[in-house]
Amino acid sequence: MAAMAHVASFLLLWSLLVCIAAEPLRLSVSISRTESGEIKVSEVPNGGEDHACASGVYQREYTNLGWNFLQITTGASCPDPDQAYAAGFVEGALTWEMTWDHWQNTKDALSASDELPAFLAANDKYVSGEIAAEHLNSSEAFWWQVSLVLEQLKGLAAGYNSYASTSKKLTLDDFLRMNSDGDFYDLIPALKLKKKDSVGGHLARKFGALRQTVERTLGINTGRTEPNVNFDDEDLTLRGQQKCSALVKVMPDFSEIFVAQAAFSGLEELLRIYKLYDFAFHTTAKSADVIPGRRSAFSSYPAHVISGDDFYLISSGIVAVETTIGTFNDDLYRNGITPEGSVFEWLRNMVANRLATSAEQWTSIFSQHNSGTYNNQWLIVDFNLFEPGEPLKDGTLYVLEQYPGYIAAYDATEELRTANYFASYNTPHNKTAYELAGYPAMVTKFGDFYTVENSPRAHLFAREHVKVTDIDSFKHTVRYNDFKNDPLGRCANCTPPYNGEFGISSRGDLNVANGSYPFKAVSHRDHASLDAKVTSGALFKSFSSIVVAGPTCDQQPPFDWSTSDFNYLPHQGHVTEYAFPWVKVDWEGLRGATLTINSTACSAY
Repeated sequence: MAAMAHVASFLLLWSLLVCIAAEPLRLSVSISRTESGEIKVSEVPNGGEDHACASGVYQREYTNLGWNFLQITTGASCPDPDQAYAAGFVEGALTWEMTWDHWQNTKDALSASDELPAFLAANDKYVSGEIAAEHLNSSEAFWWQVSLVLEQLKGLAAGYNSYASTSKKLTLDDFLRMNSDGDFYDLIPALKLKKKDSVGGHLARKFGALRQTVERTLGINTGRTEPNVNFDDEDLTLRGQQKCSALVKVMPDFSEIFVAQAAFSGLEELLRIYKLYDFAFHTTAKSADVIPGRRSAFSSYPAHVISGDDFYLISSGIVAVETTIGTFNDDLYRNGITPEGSVFEWLRNMVANRLATSAEQWTSIFSQHNSGTYNNQWLIVDFNLFEPGEPLKDGTLYVLEQYPGYIAAYDATEELRTANYFASYNTPHNKTAYELAGYPAMVTKFGDFYTVENSPRAHLFAREHVKVTDIDSFKHTVRYNDFKNDPLGRCANCTPPYNGEFGISSRGDLNVANGSYPFKAVSHRDHASLDAKVTSGALFKSFSSIVVAGPTCDQQPPFDWSTSDFNYLPHQGHVTEYAFPWVKVDWEGLRGATLTINSTACSAY
């Protein structure tokens, strides 16, 4: 009855939506610069998009679909820095209201360390110095792209502030923090640890010579010492946050490849925008070559020029997804994170997306200037190499795992070819990375939850992937969580004896508040899947994806702020209940997204 009621109410809602959906907001701007460097922004009238440095279309469907949709296109006739600034300005202007709400909901977490300002200032000095130096070298692609991302961020802040009221103004630093929120998952505990060491009057024991490594084979000897895992840290098991599930699935006859990612995070982050950037940037300051990753479609958040989940479709033929991996070895934080010599993960991510033409090259570019922050396992799929019905070519799937001072990147195509799937669930697969991060000690203390082979999600993916026959069954797989009834949802040391974290899509919010749990990562907490996104070889040909917003409600009740005991959390601008349908997203010209309901809400509940 519950399922029928949700379907009926949804169909009624959608019939009304067709009539009352708000008209898209549109804005085009041109840029001019004075001799002193002052930037002047001028609005371009409708119909003059061909003369604009950037144009945007913003479709406000959040209350109906759980997403807003944003398309930004830049004009090739404008210099790259003007394109970047204009792109940011248009986005900031169009999305300013949702940006303010998102800032109100997340700002406390972005200011959780007194040591952050000094670190950010030192890192900004280093990055700015490298950009200035490389302006003398017009062939340097990496730093040119970093400069354009930062120029876009400046435009974003300016566009926002041009529309926001005086009481709602935000600084460029505020926008930097919002885009760096993933990096803060590792940076904040690292800074707290260093402060504790300093106050305690002792030096962190040396971990040996951490070195910047890109590893192409498993089992390389790093000369490491025993990892230093501090079990007295009550928040230890929250490092990495168990953020996200991802799956690459190839059919046994190689007829199709499916790629999915479900983002996990705090429920206060449920304001979502699905974006398309079409930027006519050049590879370097003086190159005539346009970047290979000119177009990118990705799930995102207000004020973010990145995905953050992460889930990207890139016009170079690459699909990139990731899940966060935990850093439990304190010595990695002590010795591997410094403001000098490093570029935050979110910046390196965008540079790799724009410059790479293959999965292998993506990992090589991303590995430069490792910050050791927002440590993830990346799955990079190269659809250029995929031919339906033909065995997978080497290089189709690359996996990269990052830690402070260490990066492992390797061709995982053979594993995909043999097993027909590769799943990512917040645990490094590379043996060296796994040991370096302190996972064996976590297994000894907390059990199989931290293993590669025997964690709940490892078993769930191994069982569920074989049920995938098409895109609909694939969607069901990535949203799966039947923890109260599934034997793999059982938790021997939990009361009640099952756990909402033991699903492919998390529902930690459904663990009972007065329950008993062996460690924080599996407790009743502000943690759930925020969405799911899928694509395939067939969908990628038209740069399409199918997306759904909100915590999984296939086998569980929809998340509802009015009934949740987490309703004390800031959730300005949110809807009350998250029972949204899957939506197919296509992009056509400058008209914004074409949205097609793909399946009804909460299909199995």
